Amino acid sequence: MHTALIPIDAIIVDTEIQPRVKLDDACAEEYAERVRNNVHFPPVTVFTDDDGKYWLADGFHRVRAHELAGRRSIRAIIKNGAKRDAIFFSVGCNAAHGLRRTNMDKRRAVNMLLIDKEWGNWSNNRIAEACGVSHTFVSLVRAEMTINGFKFDVRRETANGNIMDTSQIGKALELKSKFRFVGEQIEEQSLEIDKVVDRSPFDPDEVDELDEKIARVREELKSMRQAMRSKQTELSTLEAQRQRLTSIALQ
Repeated sequence: MHTALIPIDAIIVDTEIQPRVKLDDACAEEYAERVRNNVHFPPVTVFTDDDGKYWLADGFHRVRAHELAGRRSIRAIIKNGAKRDAIFFSVGCNAAHGLRRTNMDKRRAVNMLLIDKEWGNWSNNRIAEACGVSHTFVSLVRAEMTINGFKFDVRRETANGNIMDTSQIGKALELKSKFRFVGEQIEEQSLEIDKVVDRSPFDPDEVDELDEKIARVREELKSMRQAMRSKQTELSTLEAQRQRLTSIALQ
């Protein structure tokens, strides 16, 4: 590892490495103005492999600012590694410095590790440490990905190298997310009833049709509430199992 002045056009700015959802244009322009006034920023971080490519891992706003300011080079900390090394380094950047991350930025960083075949099998605690977030945040992102069809290996590697079966933990978290989703559906359906009533002129010829629609929605709400009660019971049992398994894993 060493620090050097390198050409900006030699740096690869890859969106797959960028841990933010998007760059903040206002921040980049503010930085650019400071660059024009000869304010010195900390060096960016790049990884270079055998073919001489510079993969940008930290400093996306700084590189953009130097481009806007018309600079052709930038100081960089150069580390040995390839694109994959840059990705892993990037997810933990900005946790304690730079422009504050949004929740969507944090979610993207966690997702970058979870979709990887190797990193995705790490424990939530290990991924949380790498991304600078809480293990609960990682758990919720993993559960949402599972609901959306992403398949994870139920065997995960803990921080101390042990392998833990997380099938019950995953199921509990998945049910918790589904439980929350059903609650949101009930709220949306209730709002839909209000919208139907508010925009209806109550034409005598349409009253029956309106009554039938409201009745159907109310039946759907009733079914959802029954499903919620059932899931609540199942969730309570699985939550107890999850806490026991988590306690064992952390021993």
